[in-house]
Amino acid sequence: QENKRWNDDVLNREQLADFLTKSLTGEAKVLADTKNIGLTVALDADWGSGKSFFIRHWANDLRAAGHPVVVFDAWENDIGDEAAVALMSSIKEELEKWAAKLPKKTSIRRKAEQSTKDAIKGLRRAIIPASKVIAAGLLKKATGIAVDEIFDAFTGEDSTDAVKKASEATSSVLESGLDEIFKRSLEDHQKRGLAINNFKTSISNLLDLLEDKASANIPMFVFADEVDRCRPSYAIKLLEEIKHIFGAPKICFVVSTNLNQLRESVCAIYGAGFDGHRYLKRFFDRHYTLPDPNYDDFSAFLLSEKSSLTSHRSVQGLPPTLEKGGVKRSMAVISNAFALDLRSQKQ
Repeated sequence: QENKRWNDDVLNREQLADFLTKSLTGEAKVLADTKNIGLTVALDADWGSGKSFFIRHWANDLRAAGHPVVVFDAWENDIGDEAAVALMSSIKEELEKWAAKLPKKTSIRRKAEQSTKDAIKGLRRAIIPASKVIAAGLLKKATGIAVDEIFDAFTGEDSTDAVKKASEATSSVLESGLDEIFKRSLEDHQKRGLAINNFKTSISNLLDLLEDKASANIPMFVFADEVDRCRPSYAIKLLEEIKHIFGAPKICFVVSTNLNQLRESVCAIYGAGFDGHRYLKRFFDRHYTLPDPNYDDFSAFLLSEKSSLTSHRSVQGLPPTLEKGGVKRSMAVISNAFALDLRSQKQ
């Protein structure tokens, strides 16, 4: 019988998507009800094993089932240091699409809009500690020295100009300024925790509203794809912010990555002797591995009637007809022998 939803699923992964939908939906509900937290899952597979294909089709299934869905390409957004801002932009866009389904000019719509504003405000306060910026400005005003210049002077990483400025400043003024920064940093730590809680509450309230008034199915699924292709610093920061800032109830994060490569990124940040495996386990509640591809099926797909590879005029060395399957089987054997991933086989 022809597959109507996953017509090009030669790796037979549709059933896995159906299983994950049921399993993660149930677990996300339990965590929201019992612990008031979200769910974070690792979807592990080697490069070129069809992770993006799987996510794209699975996301379409979830949308058809009425779930709010975000697909965030981490590698495409690896252009700055604030991973949370790019991620929130994608989440905000999806939530606003659902909020647009609410009746216009009603208290319900206004409540949804206010929840969105509160979430953005909470996120801003969580990632940008305002009082530390103010304290740094006060120190600059009192001494004429920027905070980074002081640290560079002490660590010997800056020019003699910074050292000269630091030495000329009276110790009492400098100490007073640094004490102010430390004091405000402590205040920031407390305020940041409150801001994160407020952010999660605002997101949760908005999802409750969309579930009740816009018939949204919960949880909201957020896919973070291509994480293993990002800079190590960006990849680790994204994981930390997903877990500690975005882990709101009724949200299921699915991080698509190559865990072996991600462990290398962790070691690149924290040192070669660091236990990257144990560190990553802290971020994921569940870990799923995509099954290995069937080489025969994928070779048949690459050499199907719709493929340009079936023409001997465009690919030198292949016979003009491939109906008997000899070339397909030969390609599968060679791909298996050399352990070629799907991307390499296609190339």
